[in-house]
Amino acid sequence: MRGPEAVVRRVLEQPDEAVEALEEWMTEAEVDGWLRLCEAAAFIGADGLVATWRPRLSSAESAVLDLVLKRLNNEALVSEDLEAVLATCTAQETRDLALEGRVRMERGLHRFEQGDLEGARDDLTWAETRLSSVGKASRDHDLSLLNKAAFHLAVGEPIMALQTYGELSRTAGHADESIAISRLAAGRIHADLDQPFDALRLLWLAHAHAILSGQLLLAIEAGTTFVDLAEAHLDSDATPMAEQVEAAGPRSA
Repeated sequence: MRGPEAVVRRVLEQPDEAVEALEEWMTEAEVDGWLRLCEAAAFIGADGLVATWRPRLSSAESAVLDLVLKRLNNEALVSEDLEAVLATCTAQETRDLALEGRVRMERGLHRFEQGDLEGARDDLTWAETRLSSVGKASRDHDLSLLNKAAFHLAVGEPIMALQTYGELSRTAGHADESIAISRLAAGRIHADLDQPFDALRLLWLAHAHAILSGQLLLAIEAGTTFVDLAEAHLDSDATPMAEQVEAAGPRSA
């Protein structure tokens, strides 16, 4: 059992045991804080658990949870909402460096939606730098890298997107789901650049890491994309793709 959603479901199934065992379950599931648990409960619709656990949150965490709840209730976020939460996360008495990075990421996405591309670029870059320094390979750091890469793609910078996706190293502790998403997107970029063999290697990795993360739909998407592209390059004498993936390394200039 891993992840906050698994803990929430276990609490719903075993409410009596949860009174004594909840924190032990959180440790087993590698849940790093009550905000994650509250978010997961909100996503599942367990509003009673959100209300029960909310008093354990700091002021900054509670402000971020308000943003999450607004989004879940399909309420439009406005700049004033984000600025208010950012003010809480940066105030001397309530400052939270990691949440400041997360909210800057959210503001970057909001600015992109509003057409402020330079403002979005600044916020997404700032957020990734901060989250890398205070929580490298954390969930929020992974999201900041994926969002930053998606921004580069959206503004016509595919090479910058590839570089950003590459920062989600397979050996640095990033989540398998994040690695799968990054390799799927990077594989498609390489295919668009007419580099089929790099694309196939990345799509293979996307499929493998999607399976490891239990994301079956993502695994199917990566696998079918791999098969579609590989069909034109079949060779019975080729080195198996599993071996090619492990032997891959940076190319010389």
